[in-house]
Amino acid sequence: AKLIVDVQINSDPIGVAKLVRSIQPDGGTEIFGGLDLAYRKLAPIAAEEAAIKHIILLTDGKSRPGNYIKLLGHMNKAGISLSTIGIGDGHDGAELRRLAQMGSGTYHPVQDPNSLPQVFIKEAKMIRKNLIREVPFEPTLISTGSPILANIRSVPMLKGLVLTGAKPDSRIFMPIVGSEGEPVFAHWQAGLGRAAAFTSDATNRWAAHWLRW
Repeated sequence: AKLIVDVQINSDPIGVAKLVRSIQPDGGTEIFGGLDLAYRKLAPIAAEEAAIKHIILLTDGKSRPGNYIKLLGHMNKAGISLSTIGIGDGHDGAELRRLAQMGSGTYHPVQDPNSLPQVFIKEAKMIRKNLIREVPFEPTLISTGSPILANIRSVPMLKGLVLTGAKPDSRIFMPIVGSEGEPVFAHWQAGLGRAAAFTSDATNRWAAHWLRW
């Protein structure tokens, strides 16, 4: 397996698309090698850099055997999910369904390649849905010099948040984070004004303790 484009922020979508389109049909699919390479690239990425780590395998499902149970176990521990897309009439649907089930993803059988864009849209919606985490947690205060949190030593529990990543900008204050370091509250200068982001809510659903506080 080899990379056409390394894992990165997609700041050049036109250039990346050109590289991906350079892939030509040739031989079979090396499924295990591709999944293993994808796992090794995604596993080290921290939660604050990527709230969701997801692989989409596009193949006819015919490949040499591999130790998928062990590999998918490693992926699950690293928080990496897997969906599969089976292309063509003769793809191995049983194997691709099994891989998707082990990877906590979805198996998509596709007969007509023209329907592929809709499949990717479905996957994008699934990923967006998973960006909501409704689990009670104790927010952590970080000493950032934020004037807003100057006299606050602790904050109450929250029951959920929308997962997002920290922006790589030293001018942004992020004084409150979640259990895995994900942003809960951040603020920064925006031109002549100021902007702030709070990733939980202001209702009894997630922030009941905050409202009483």
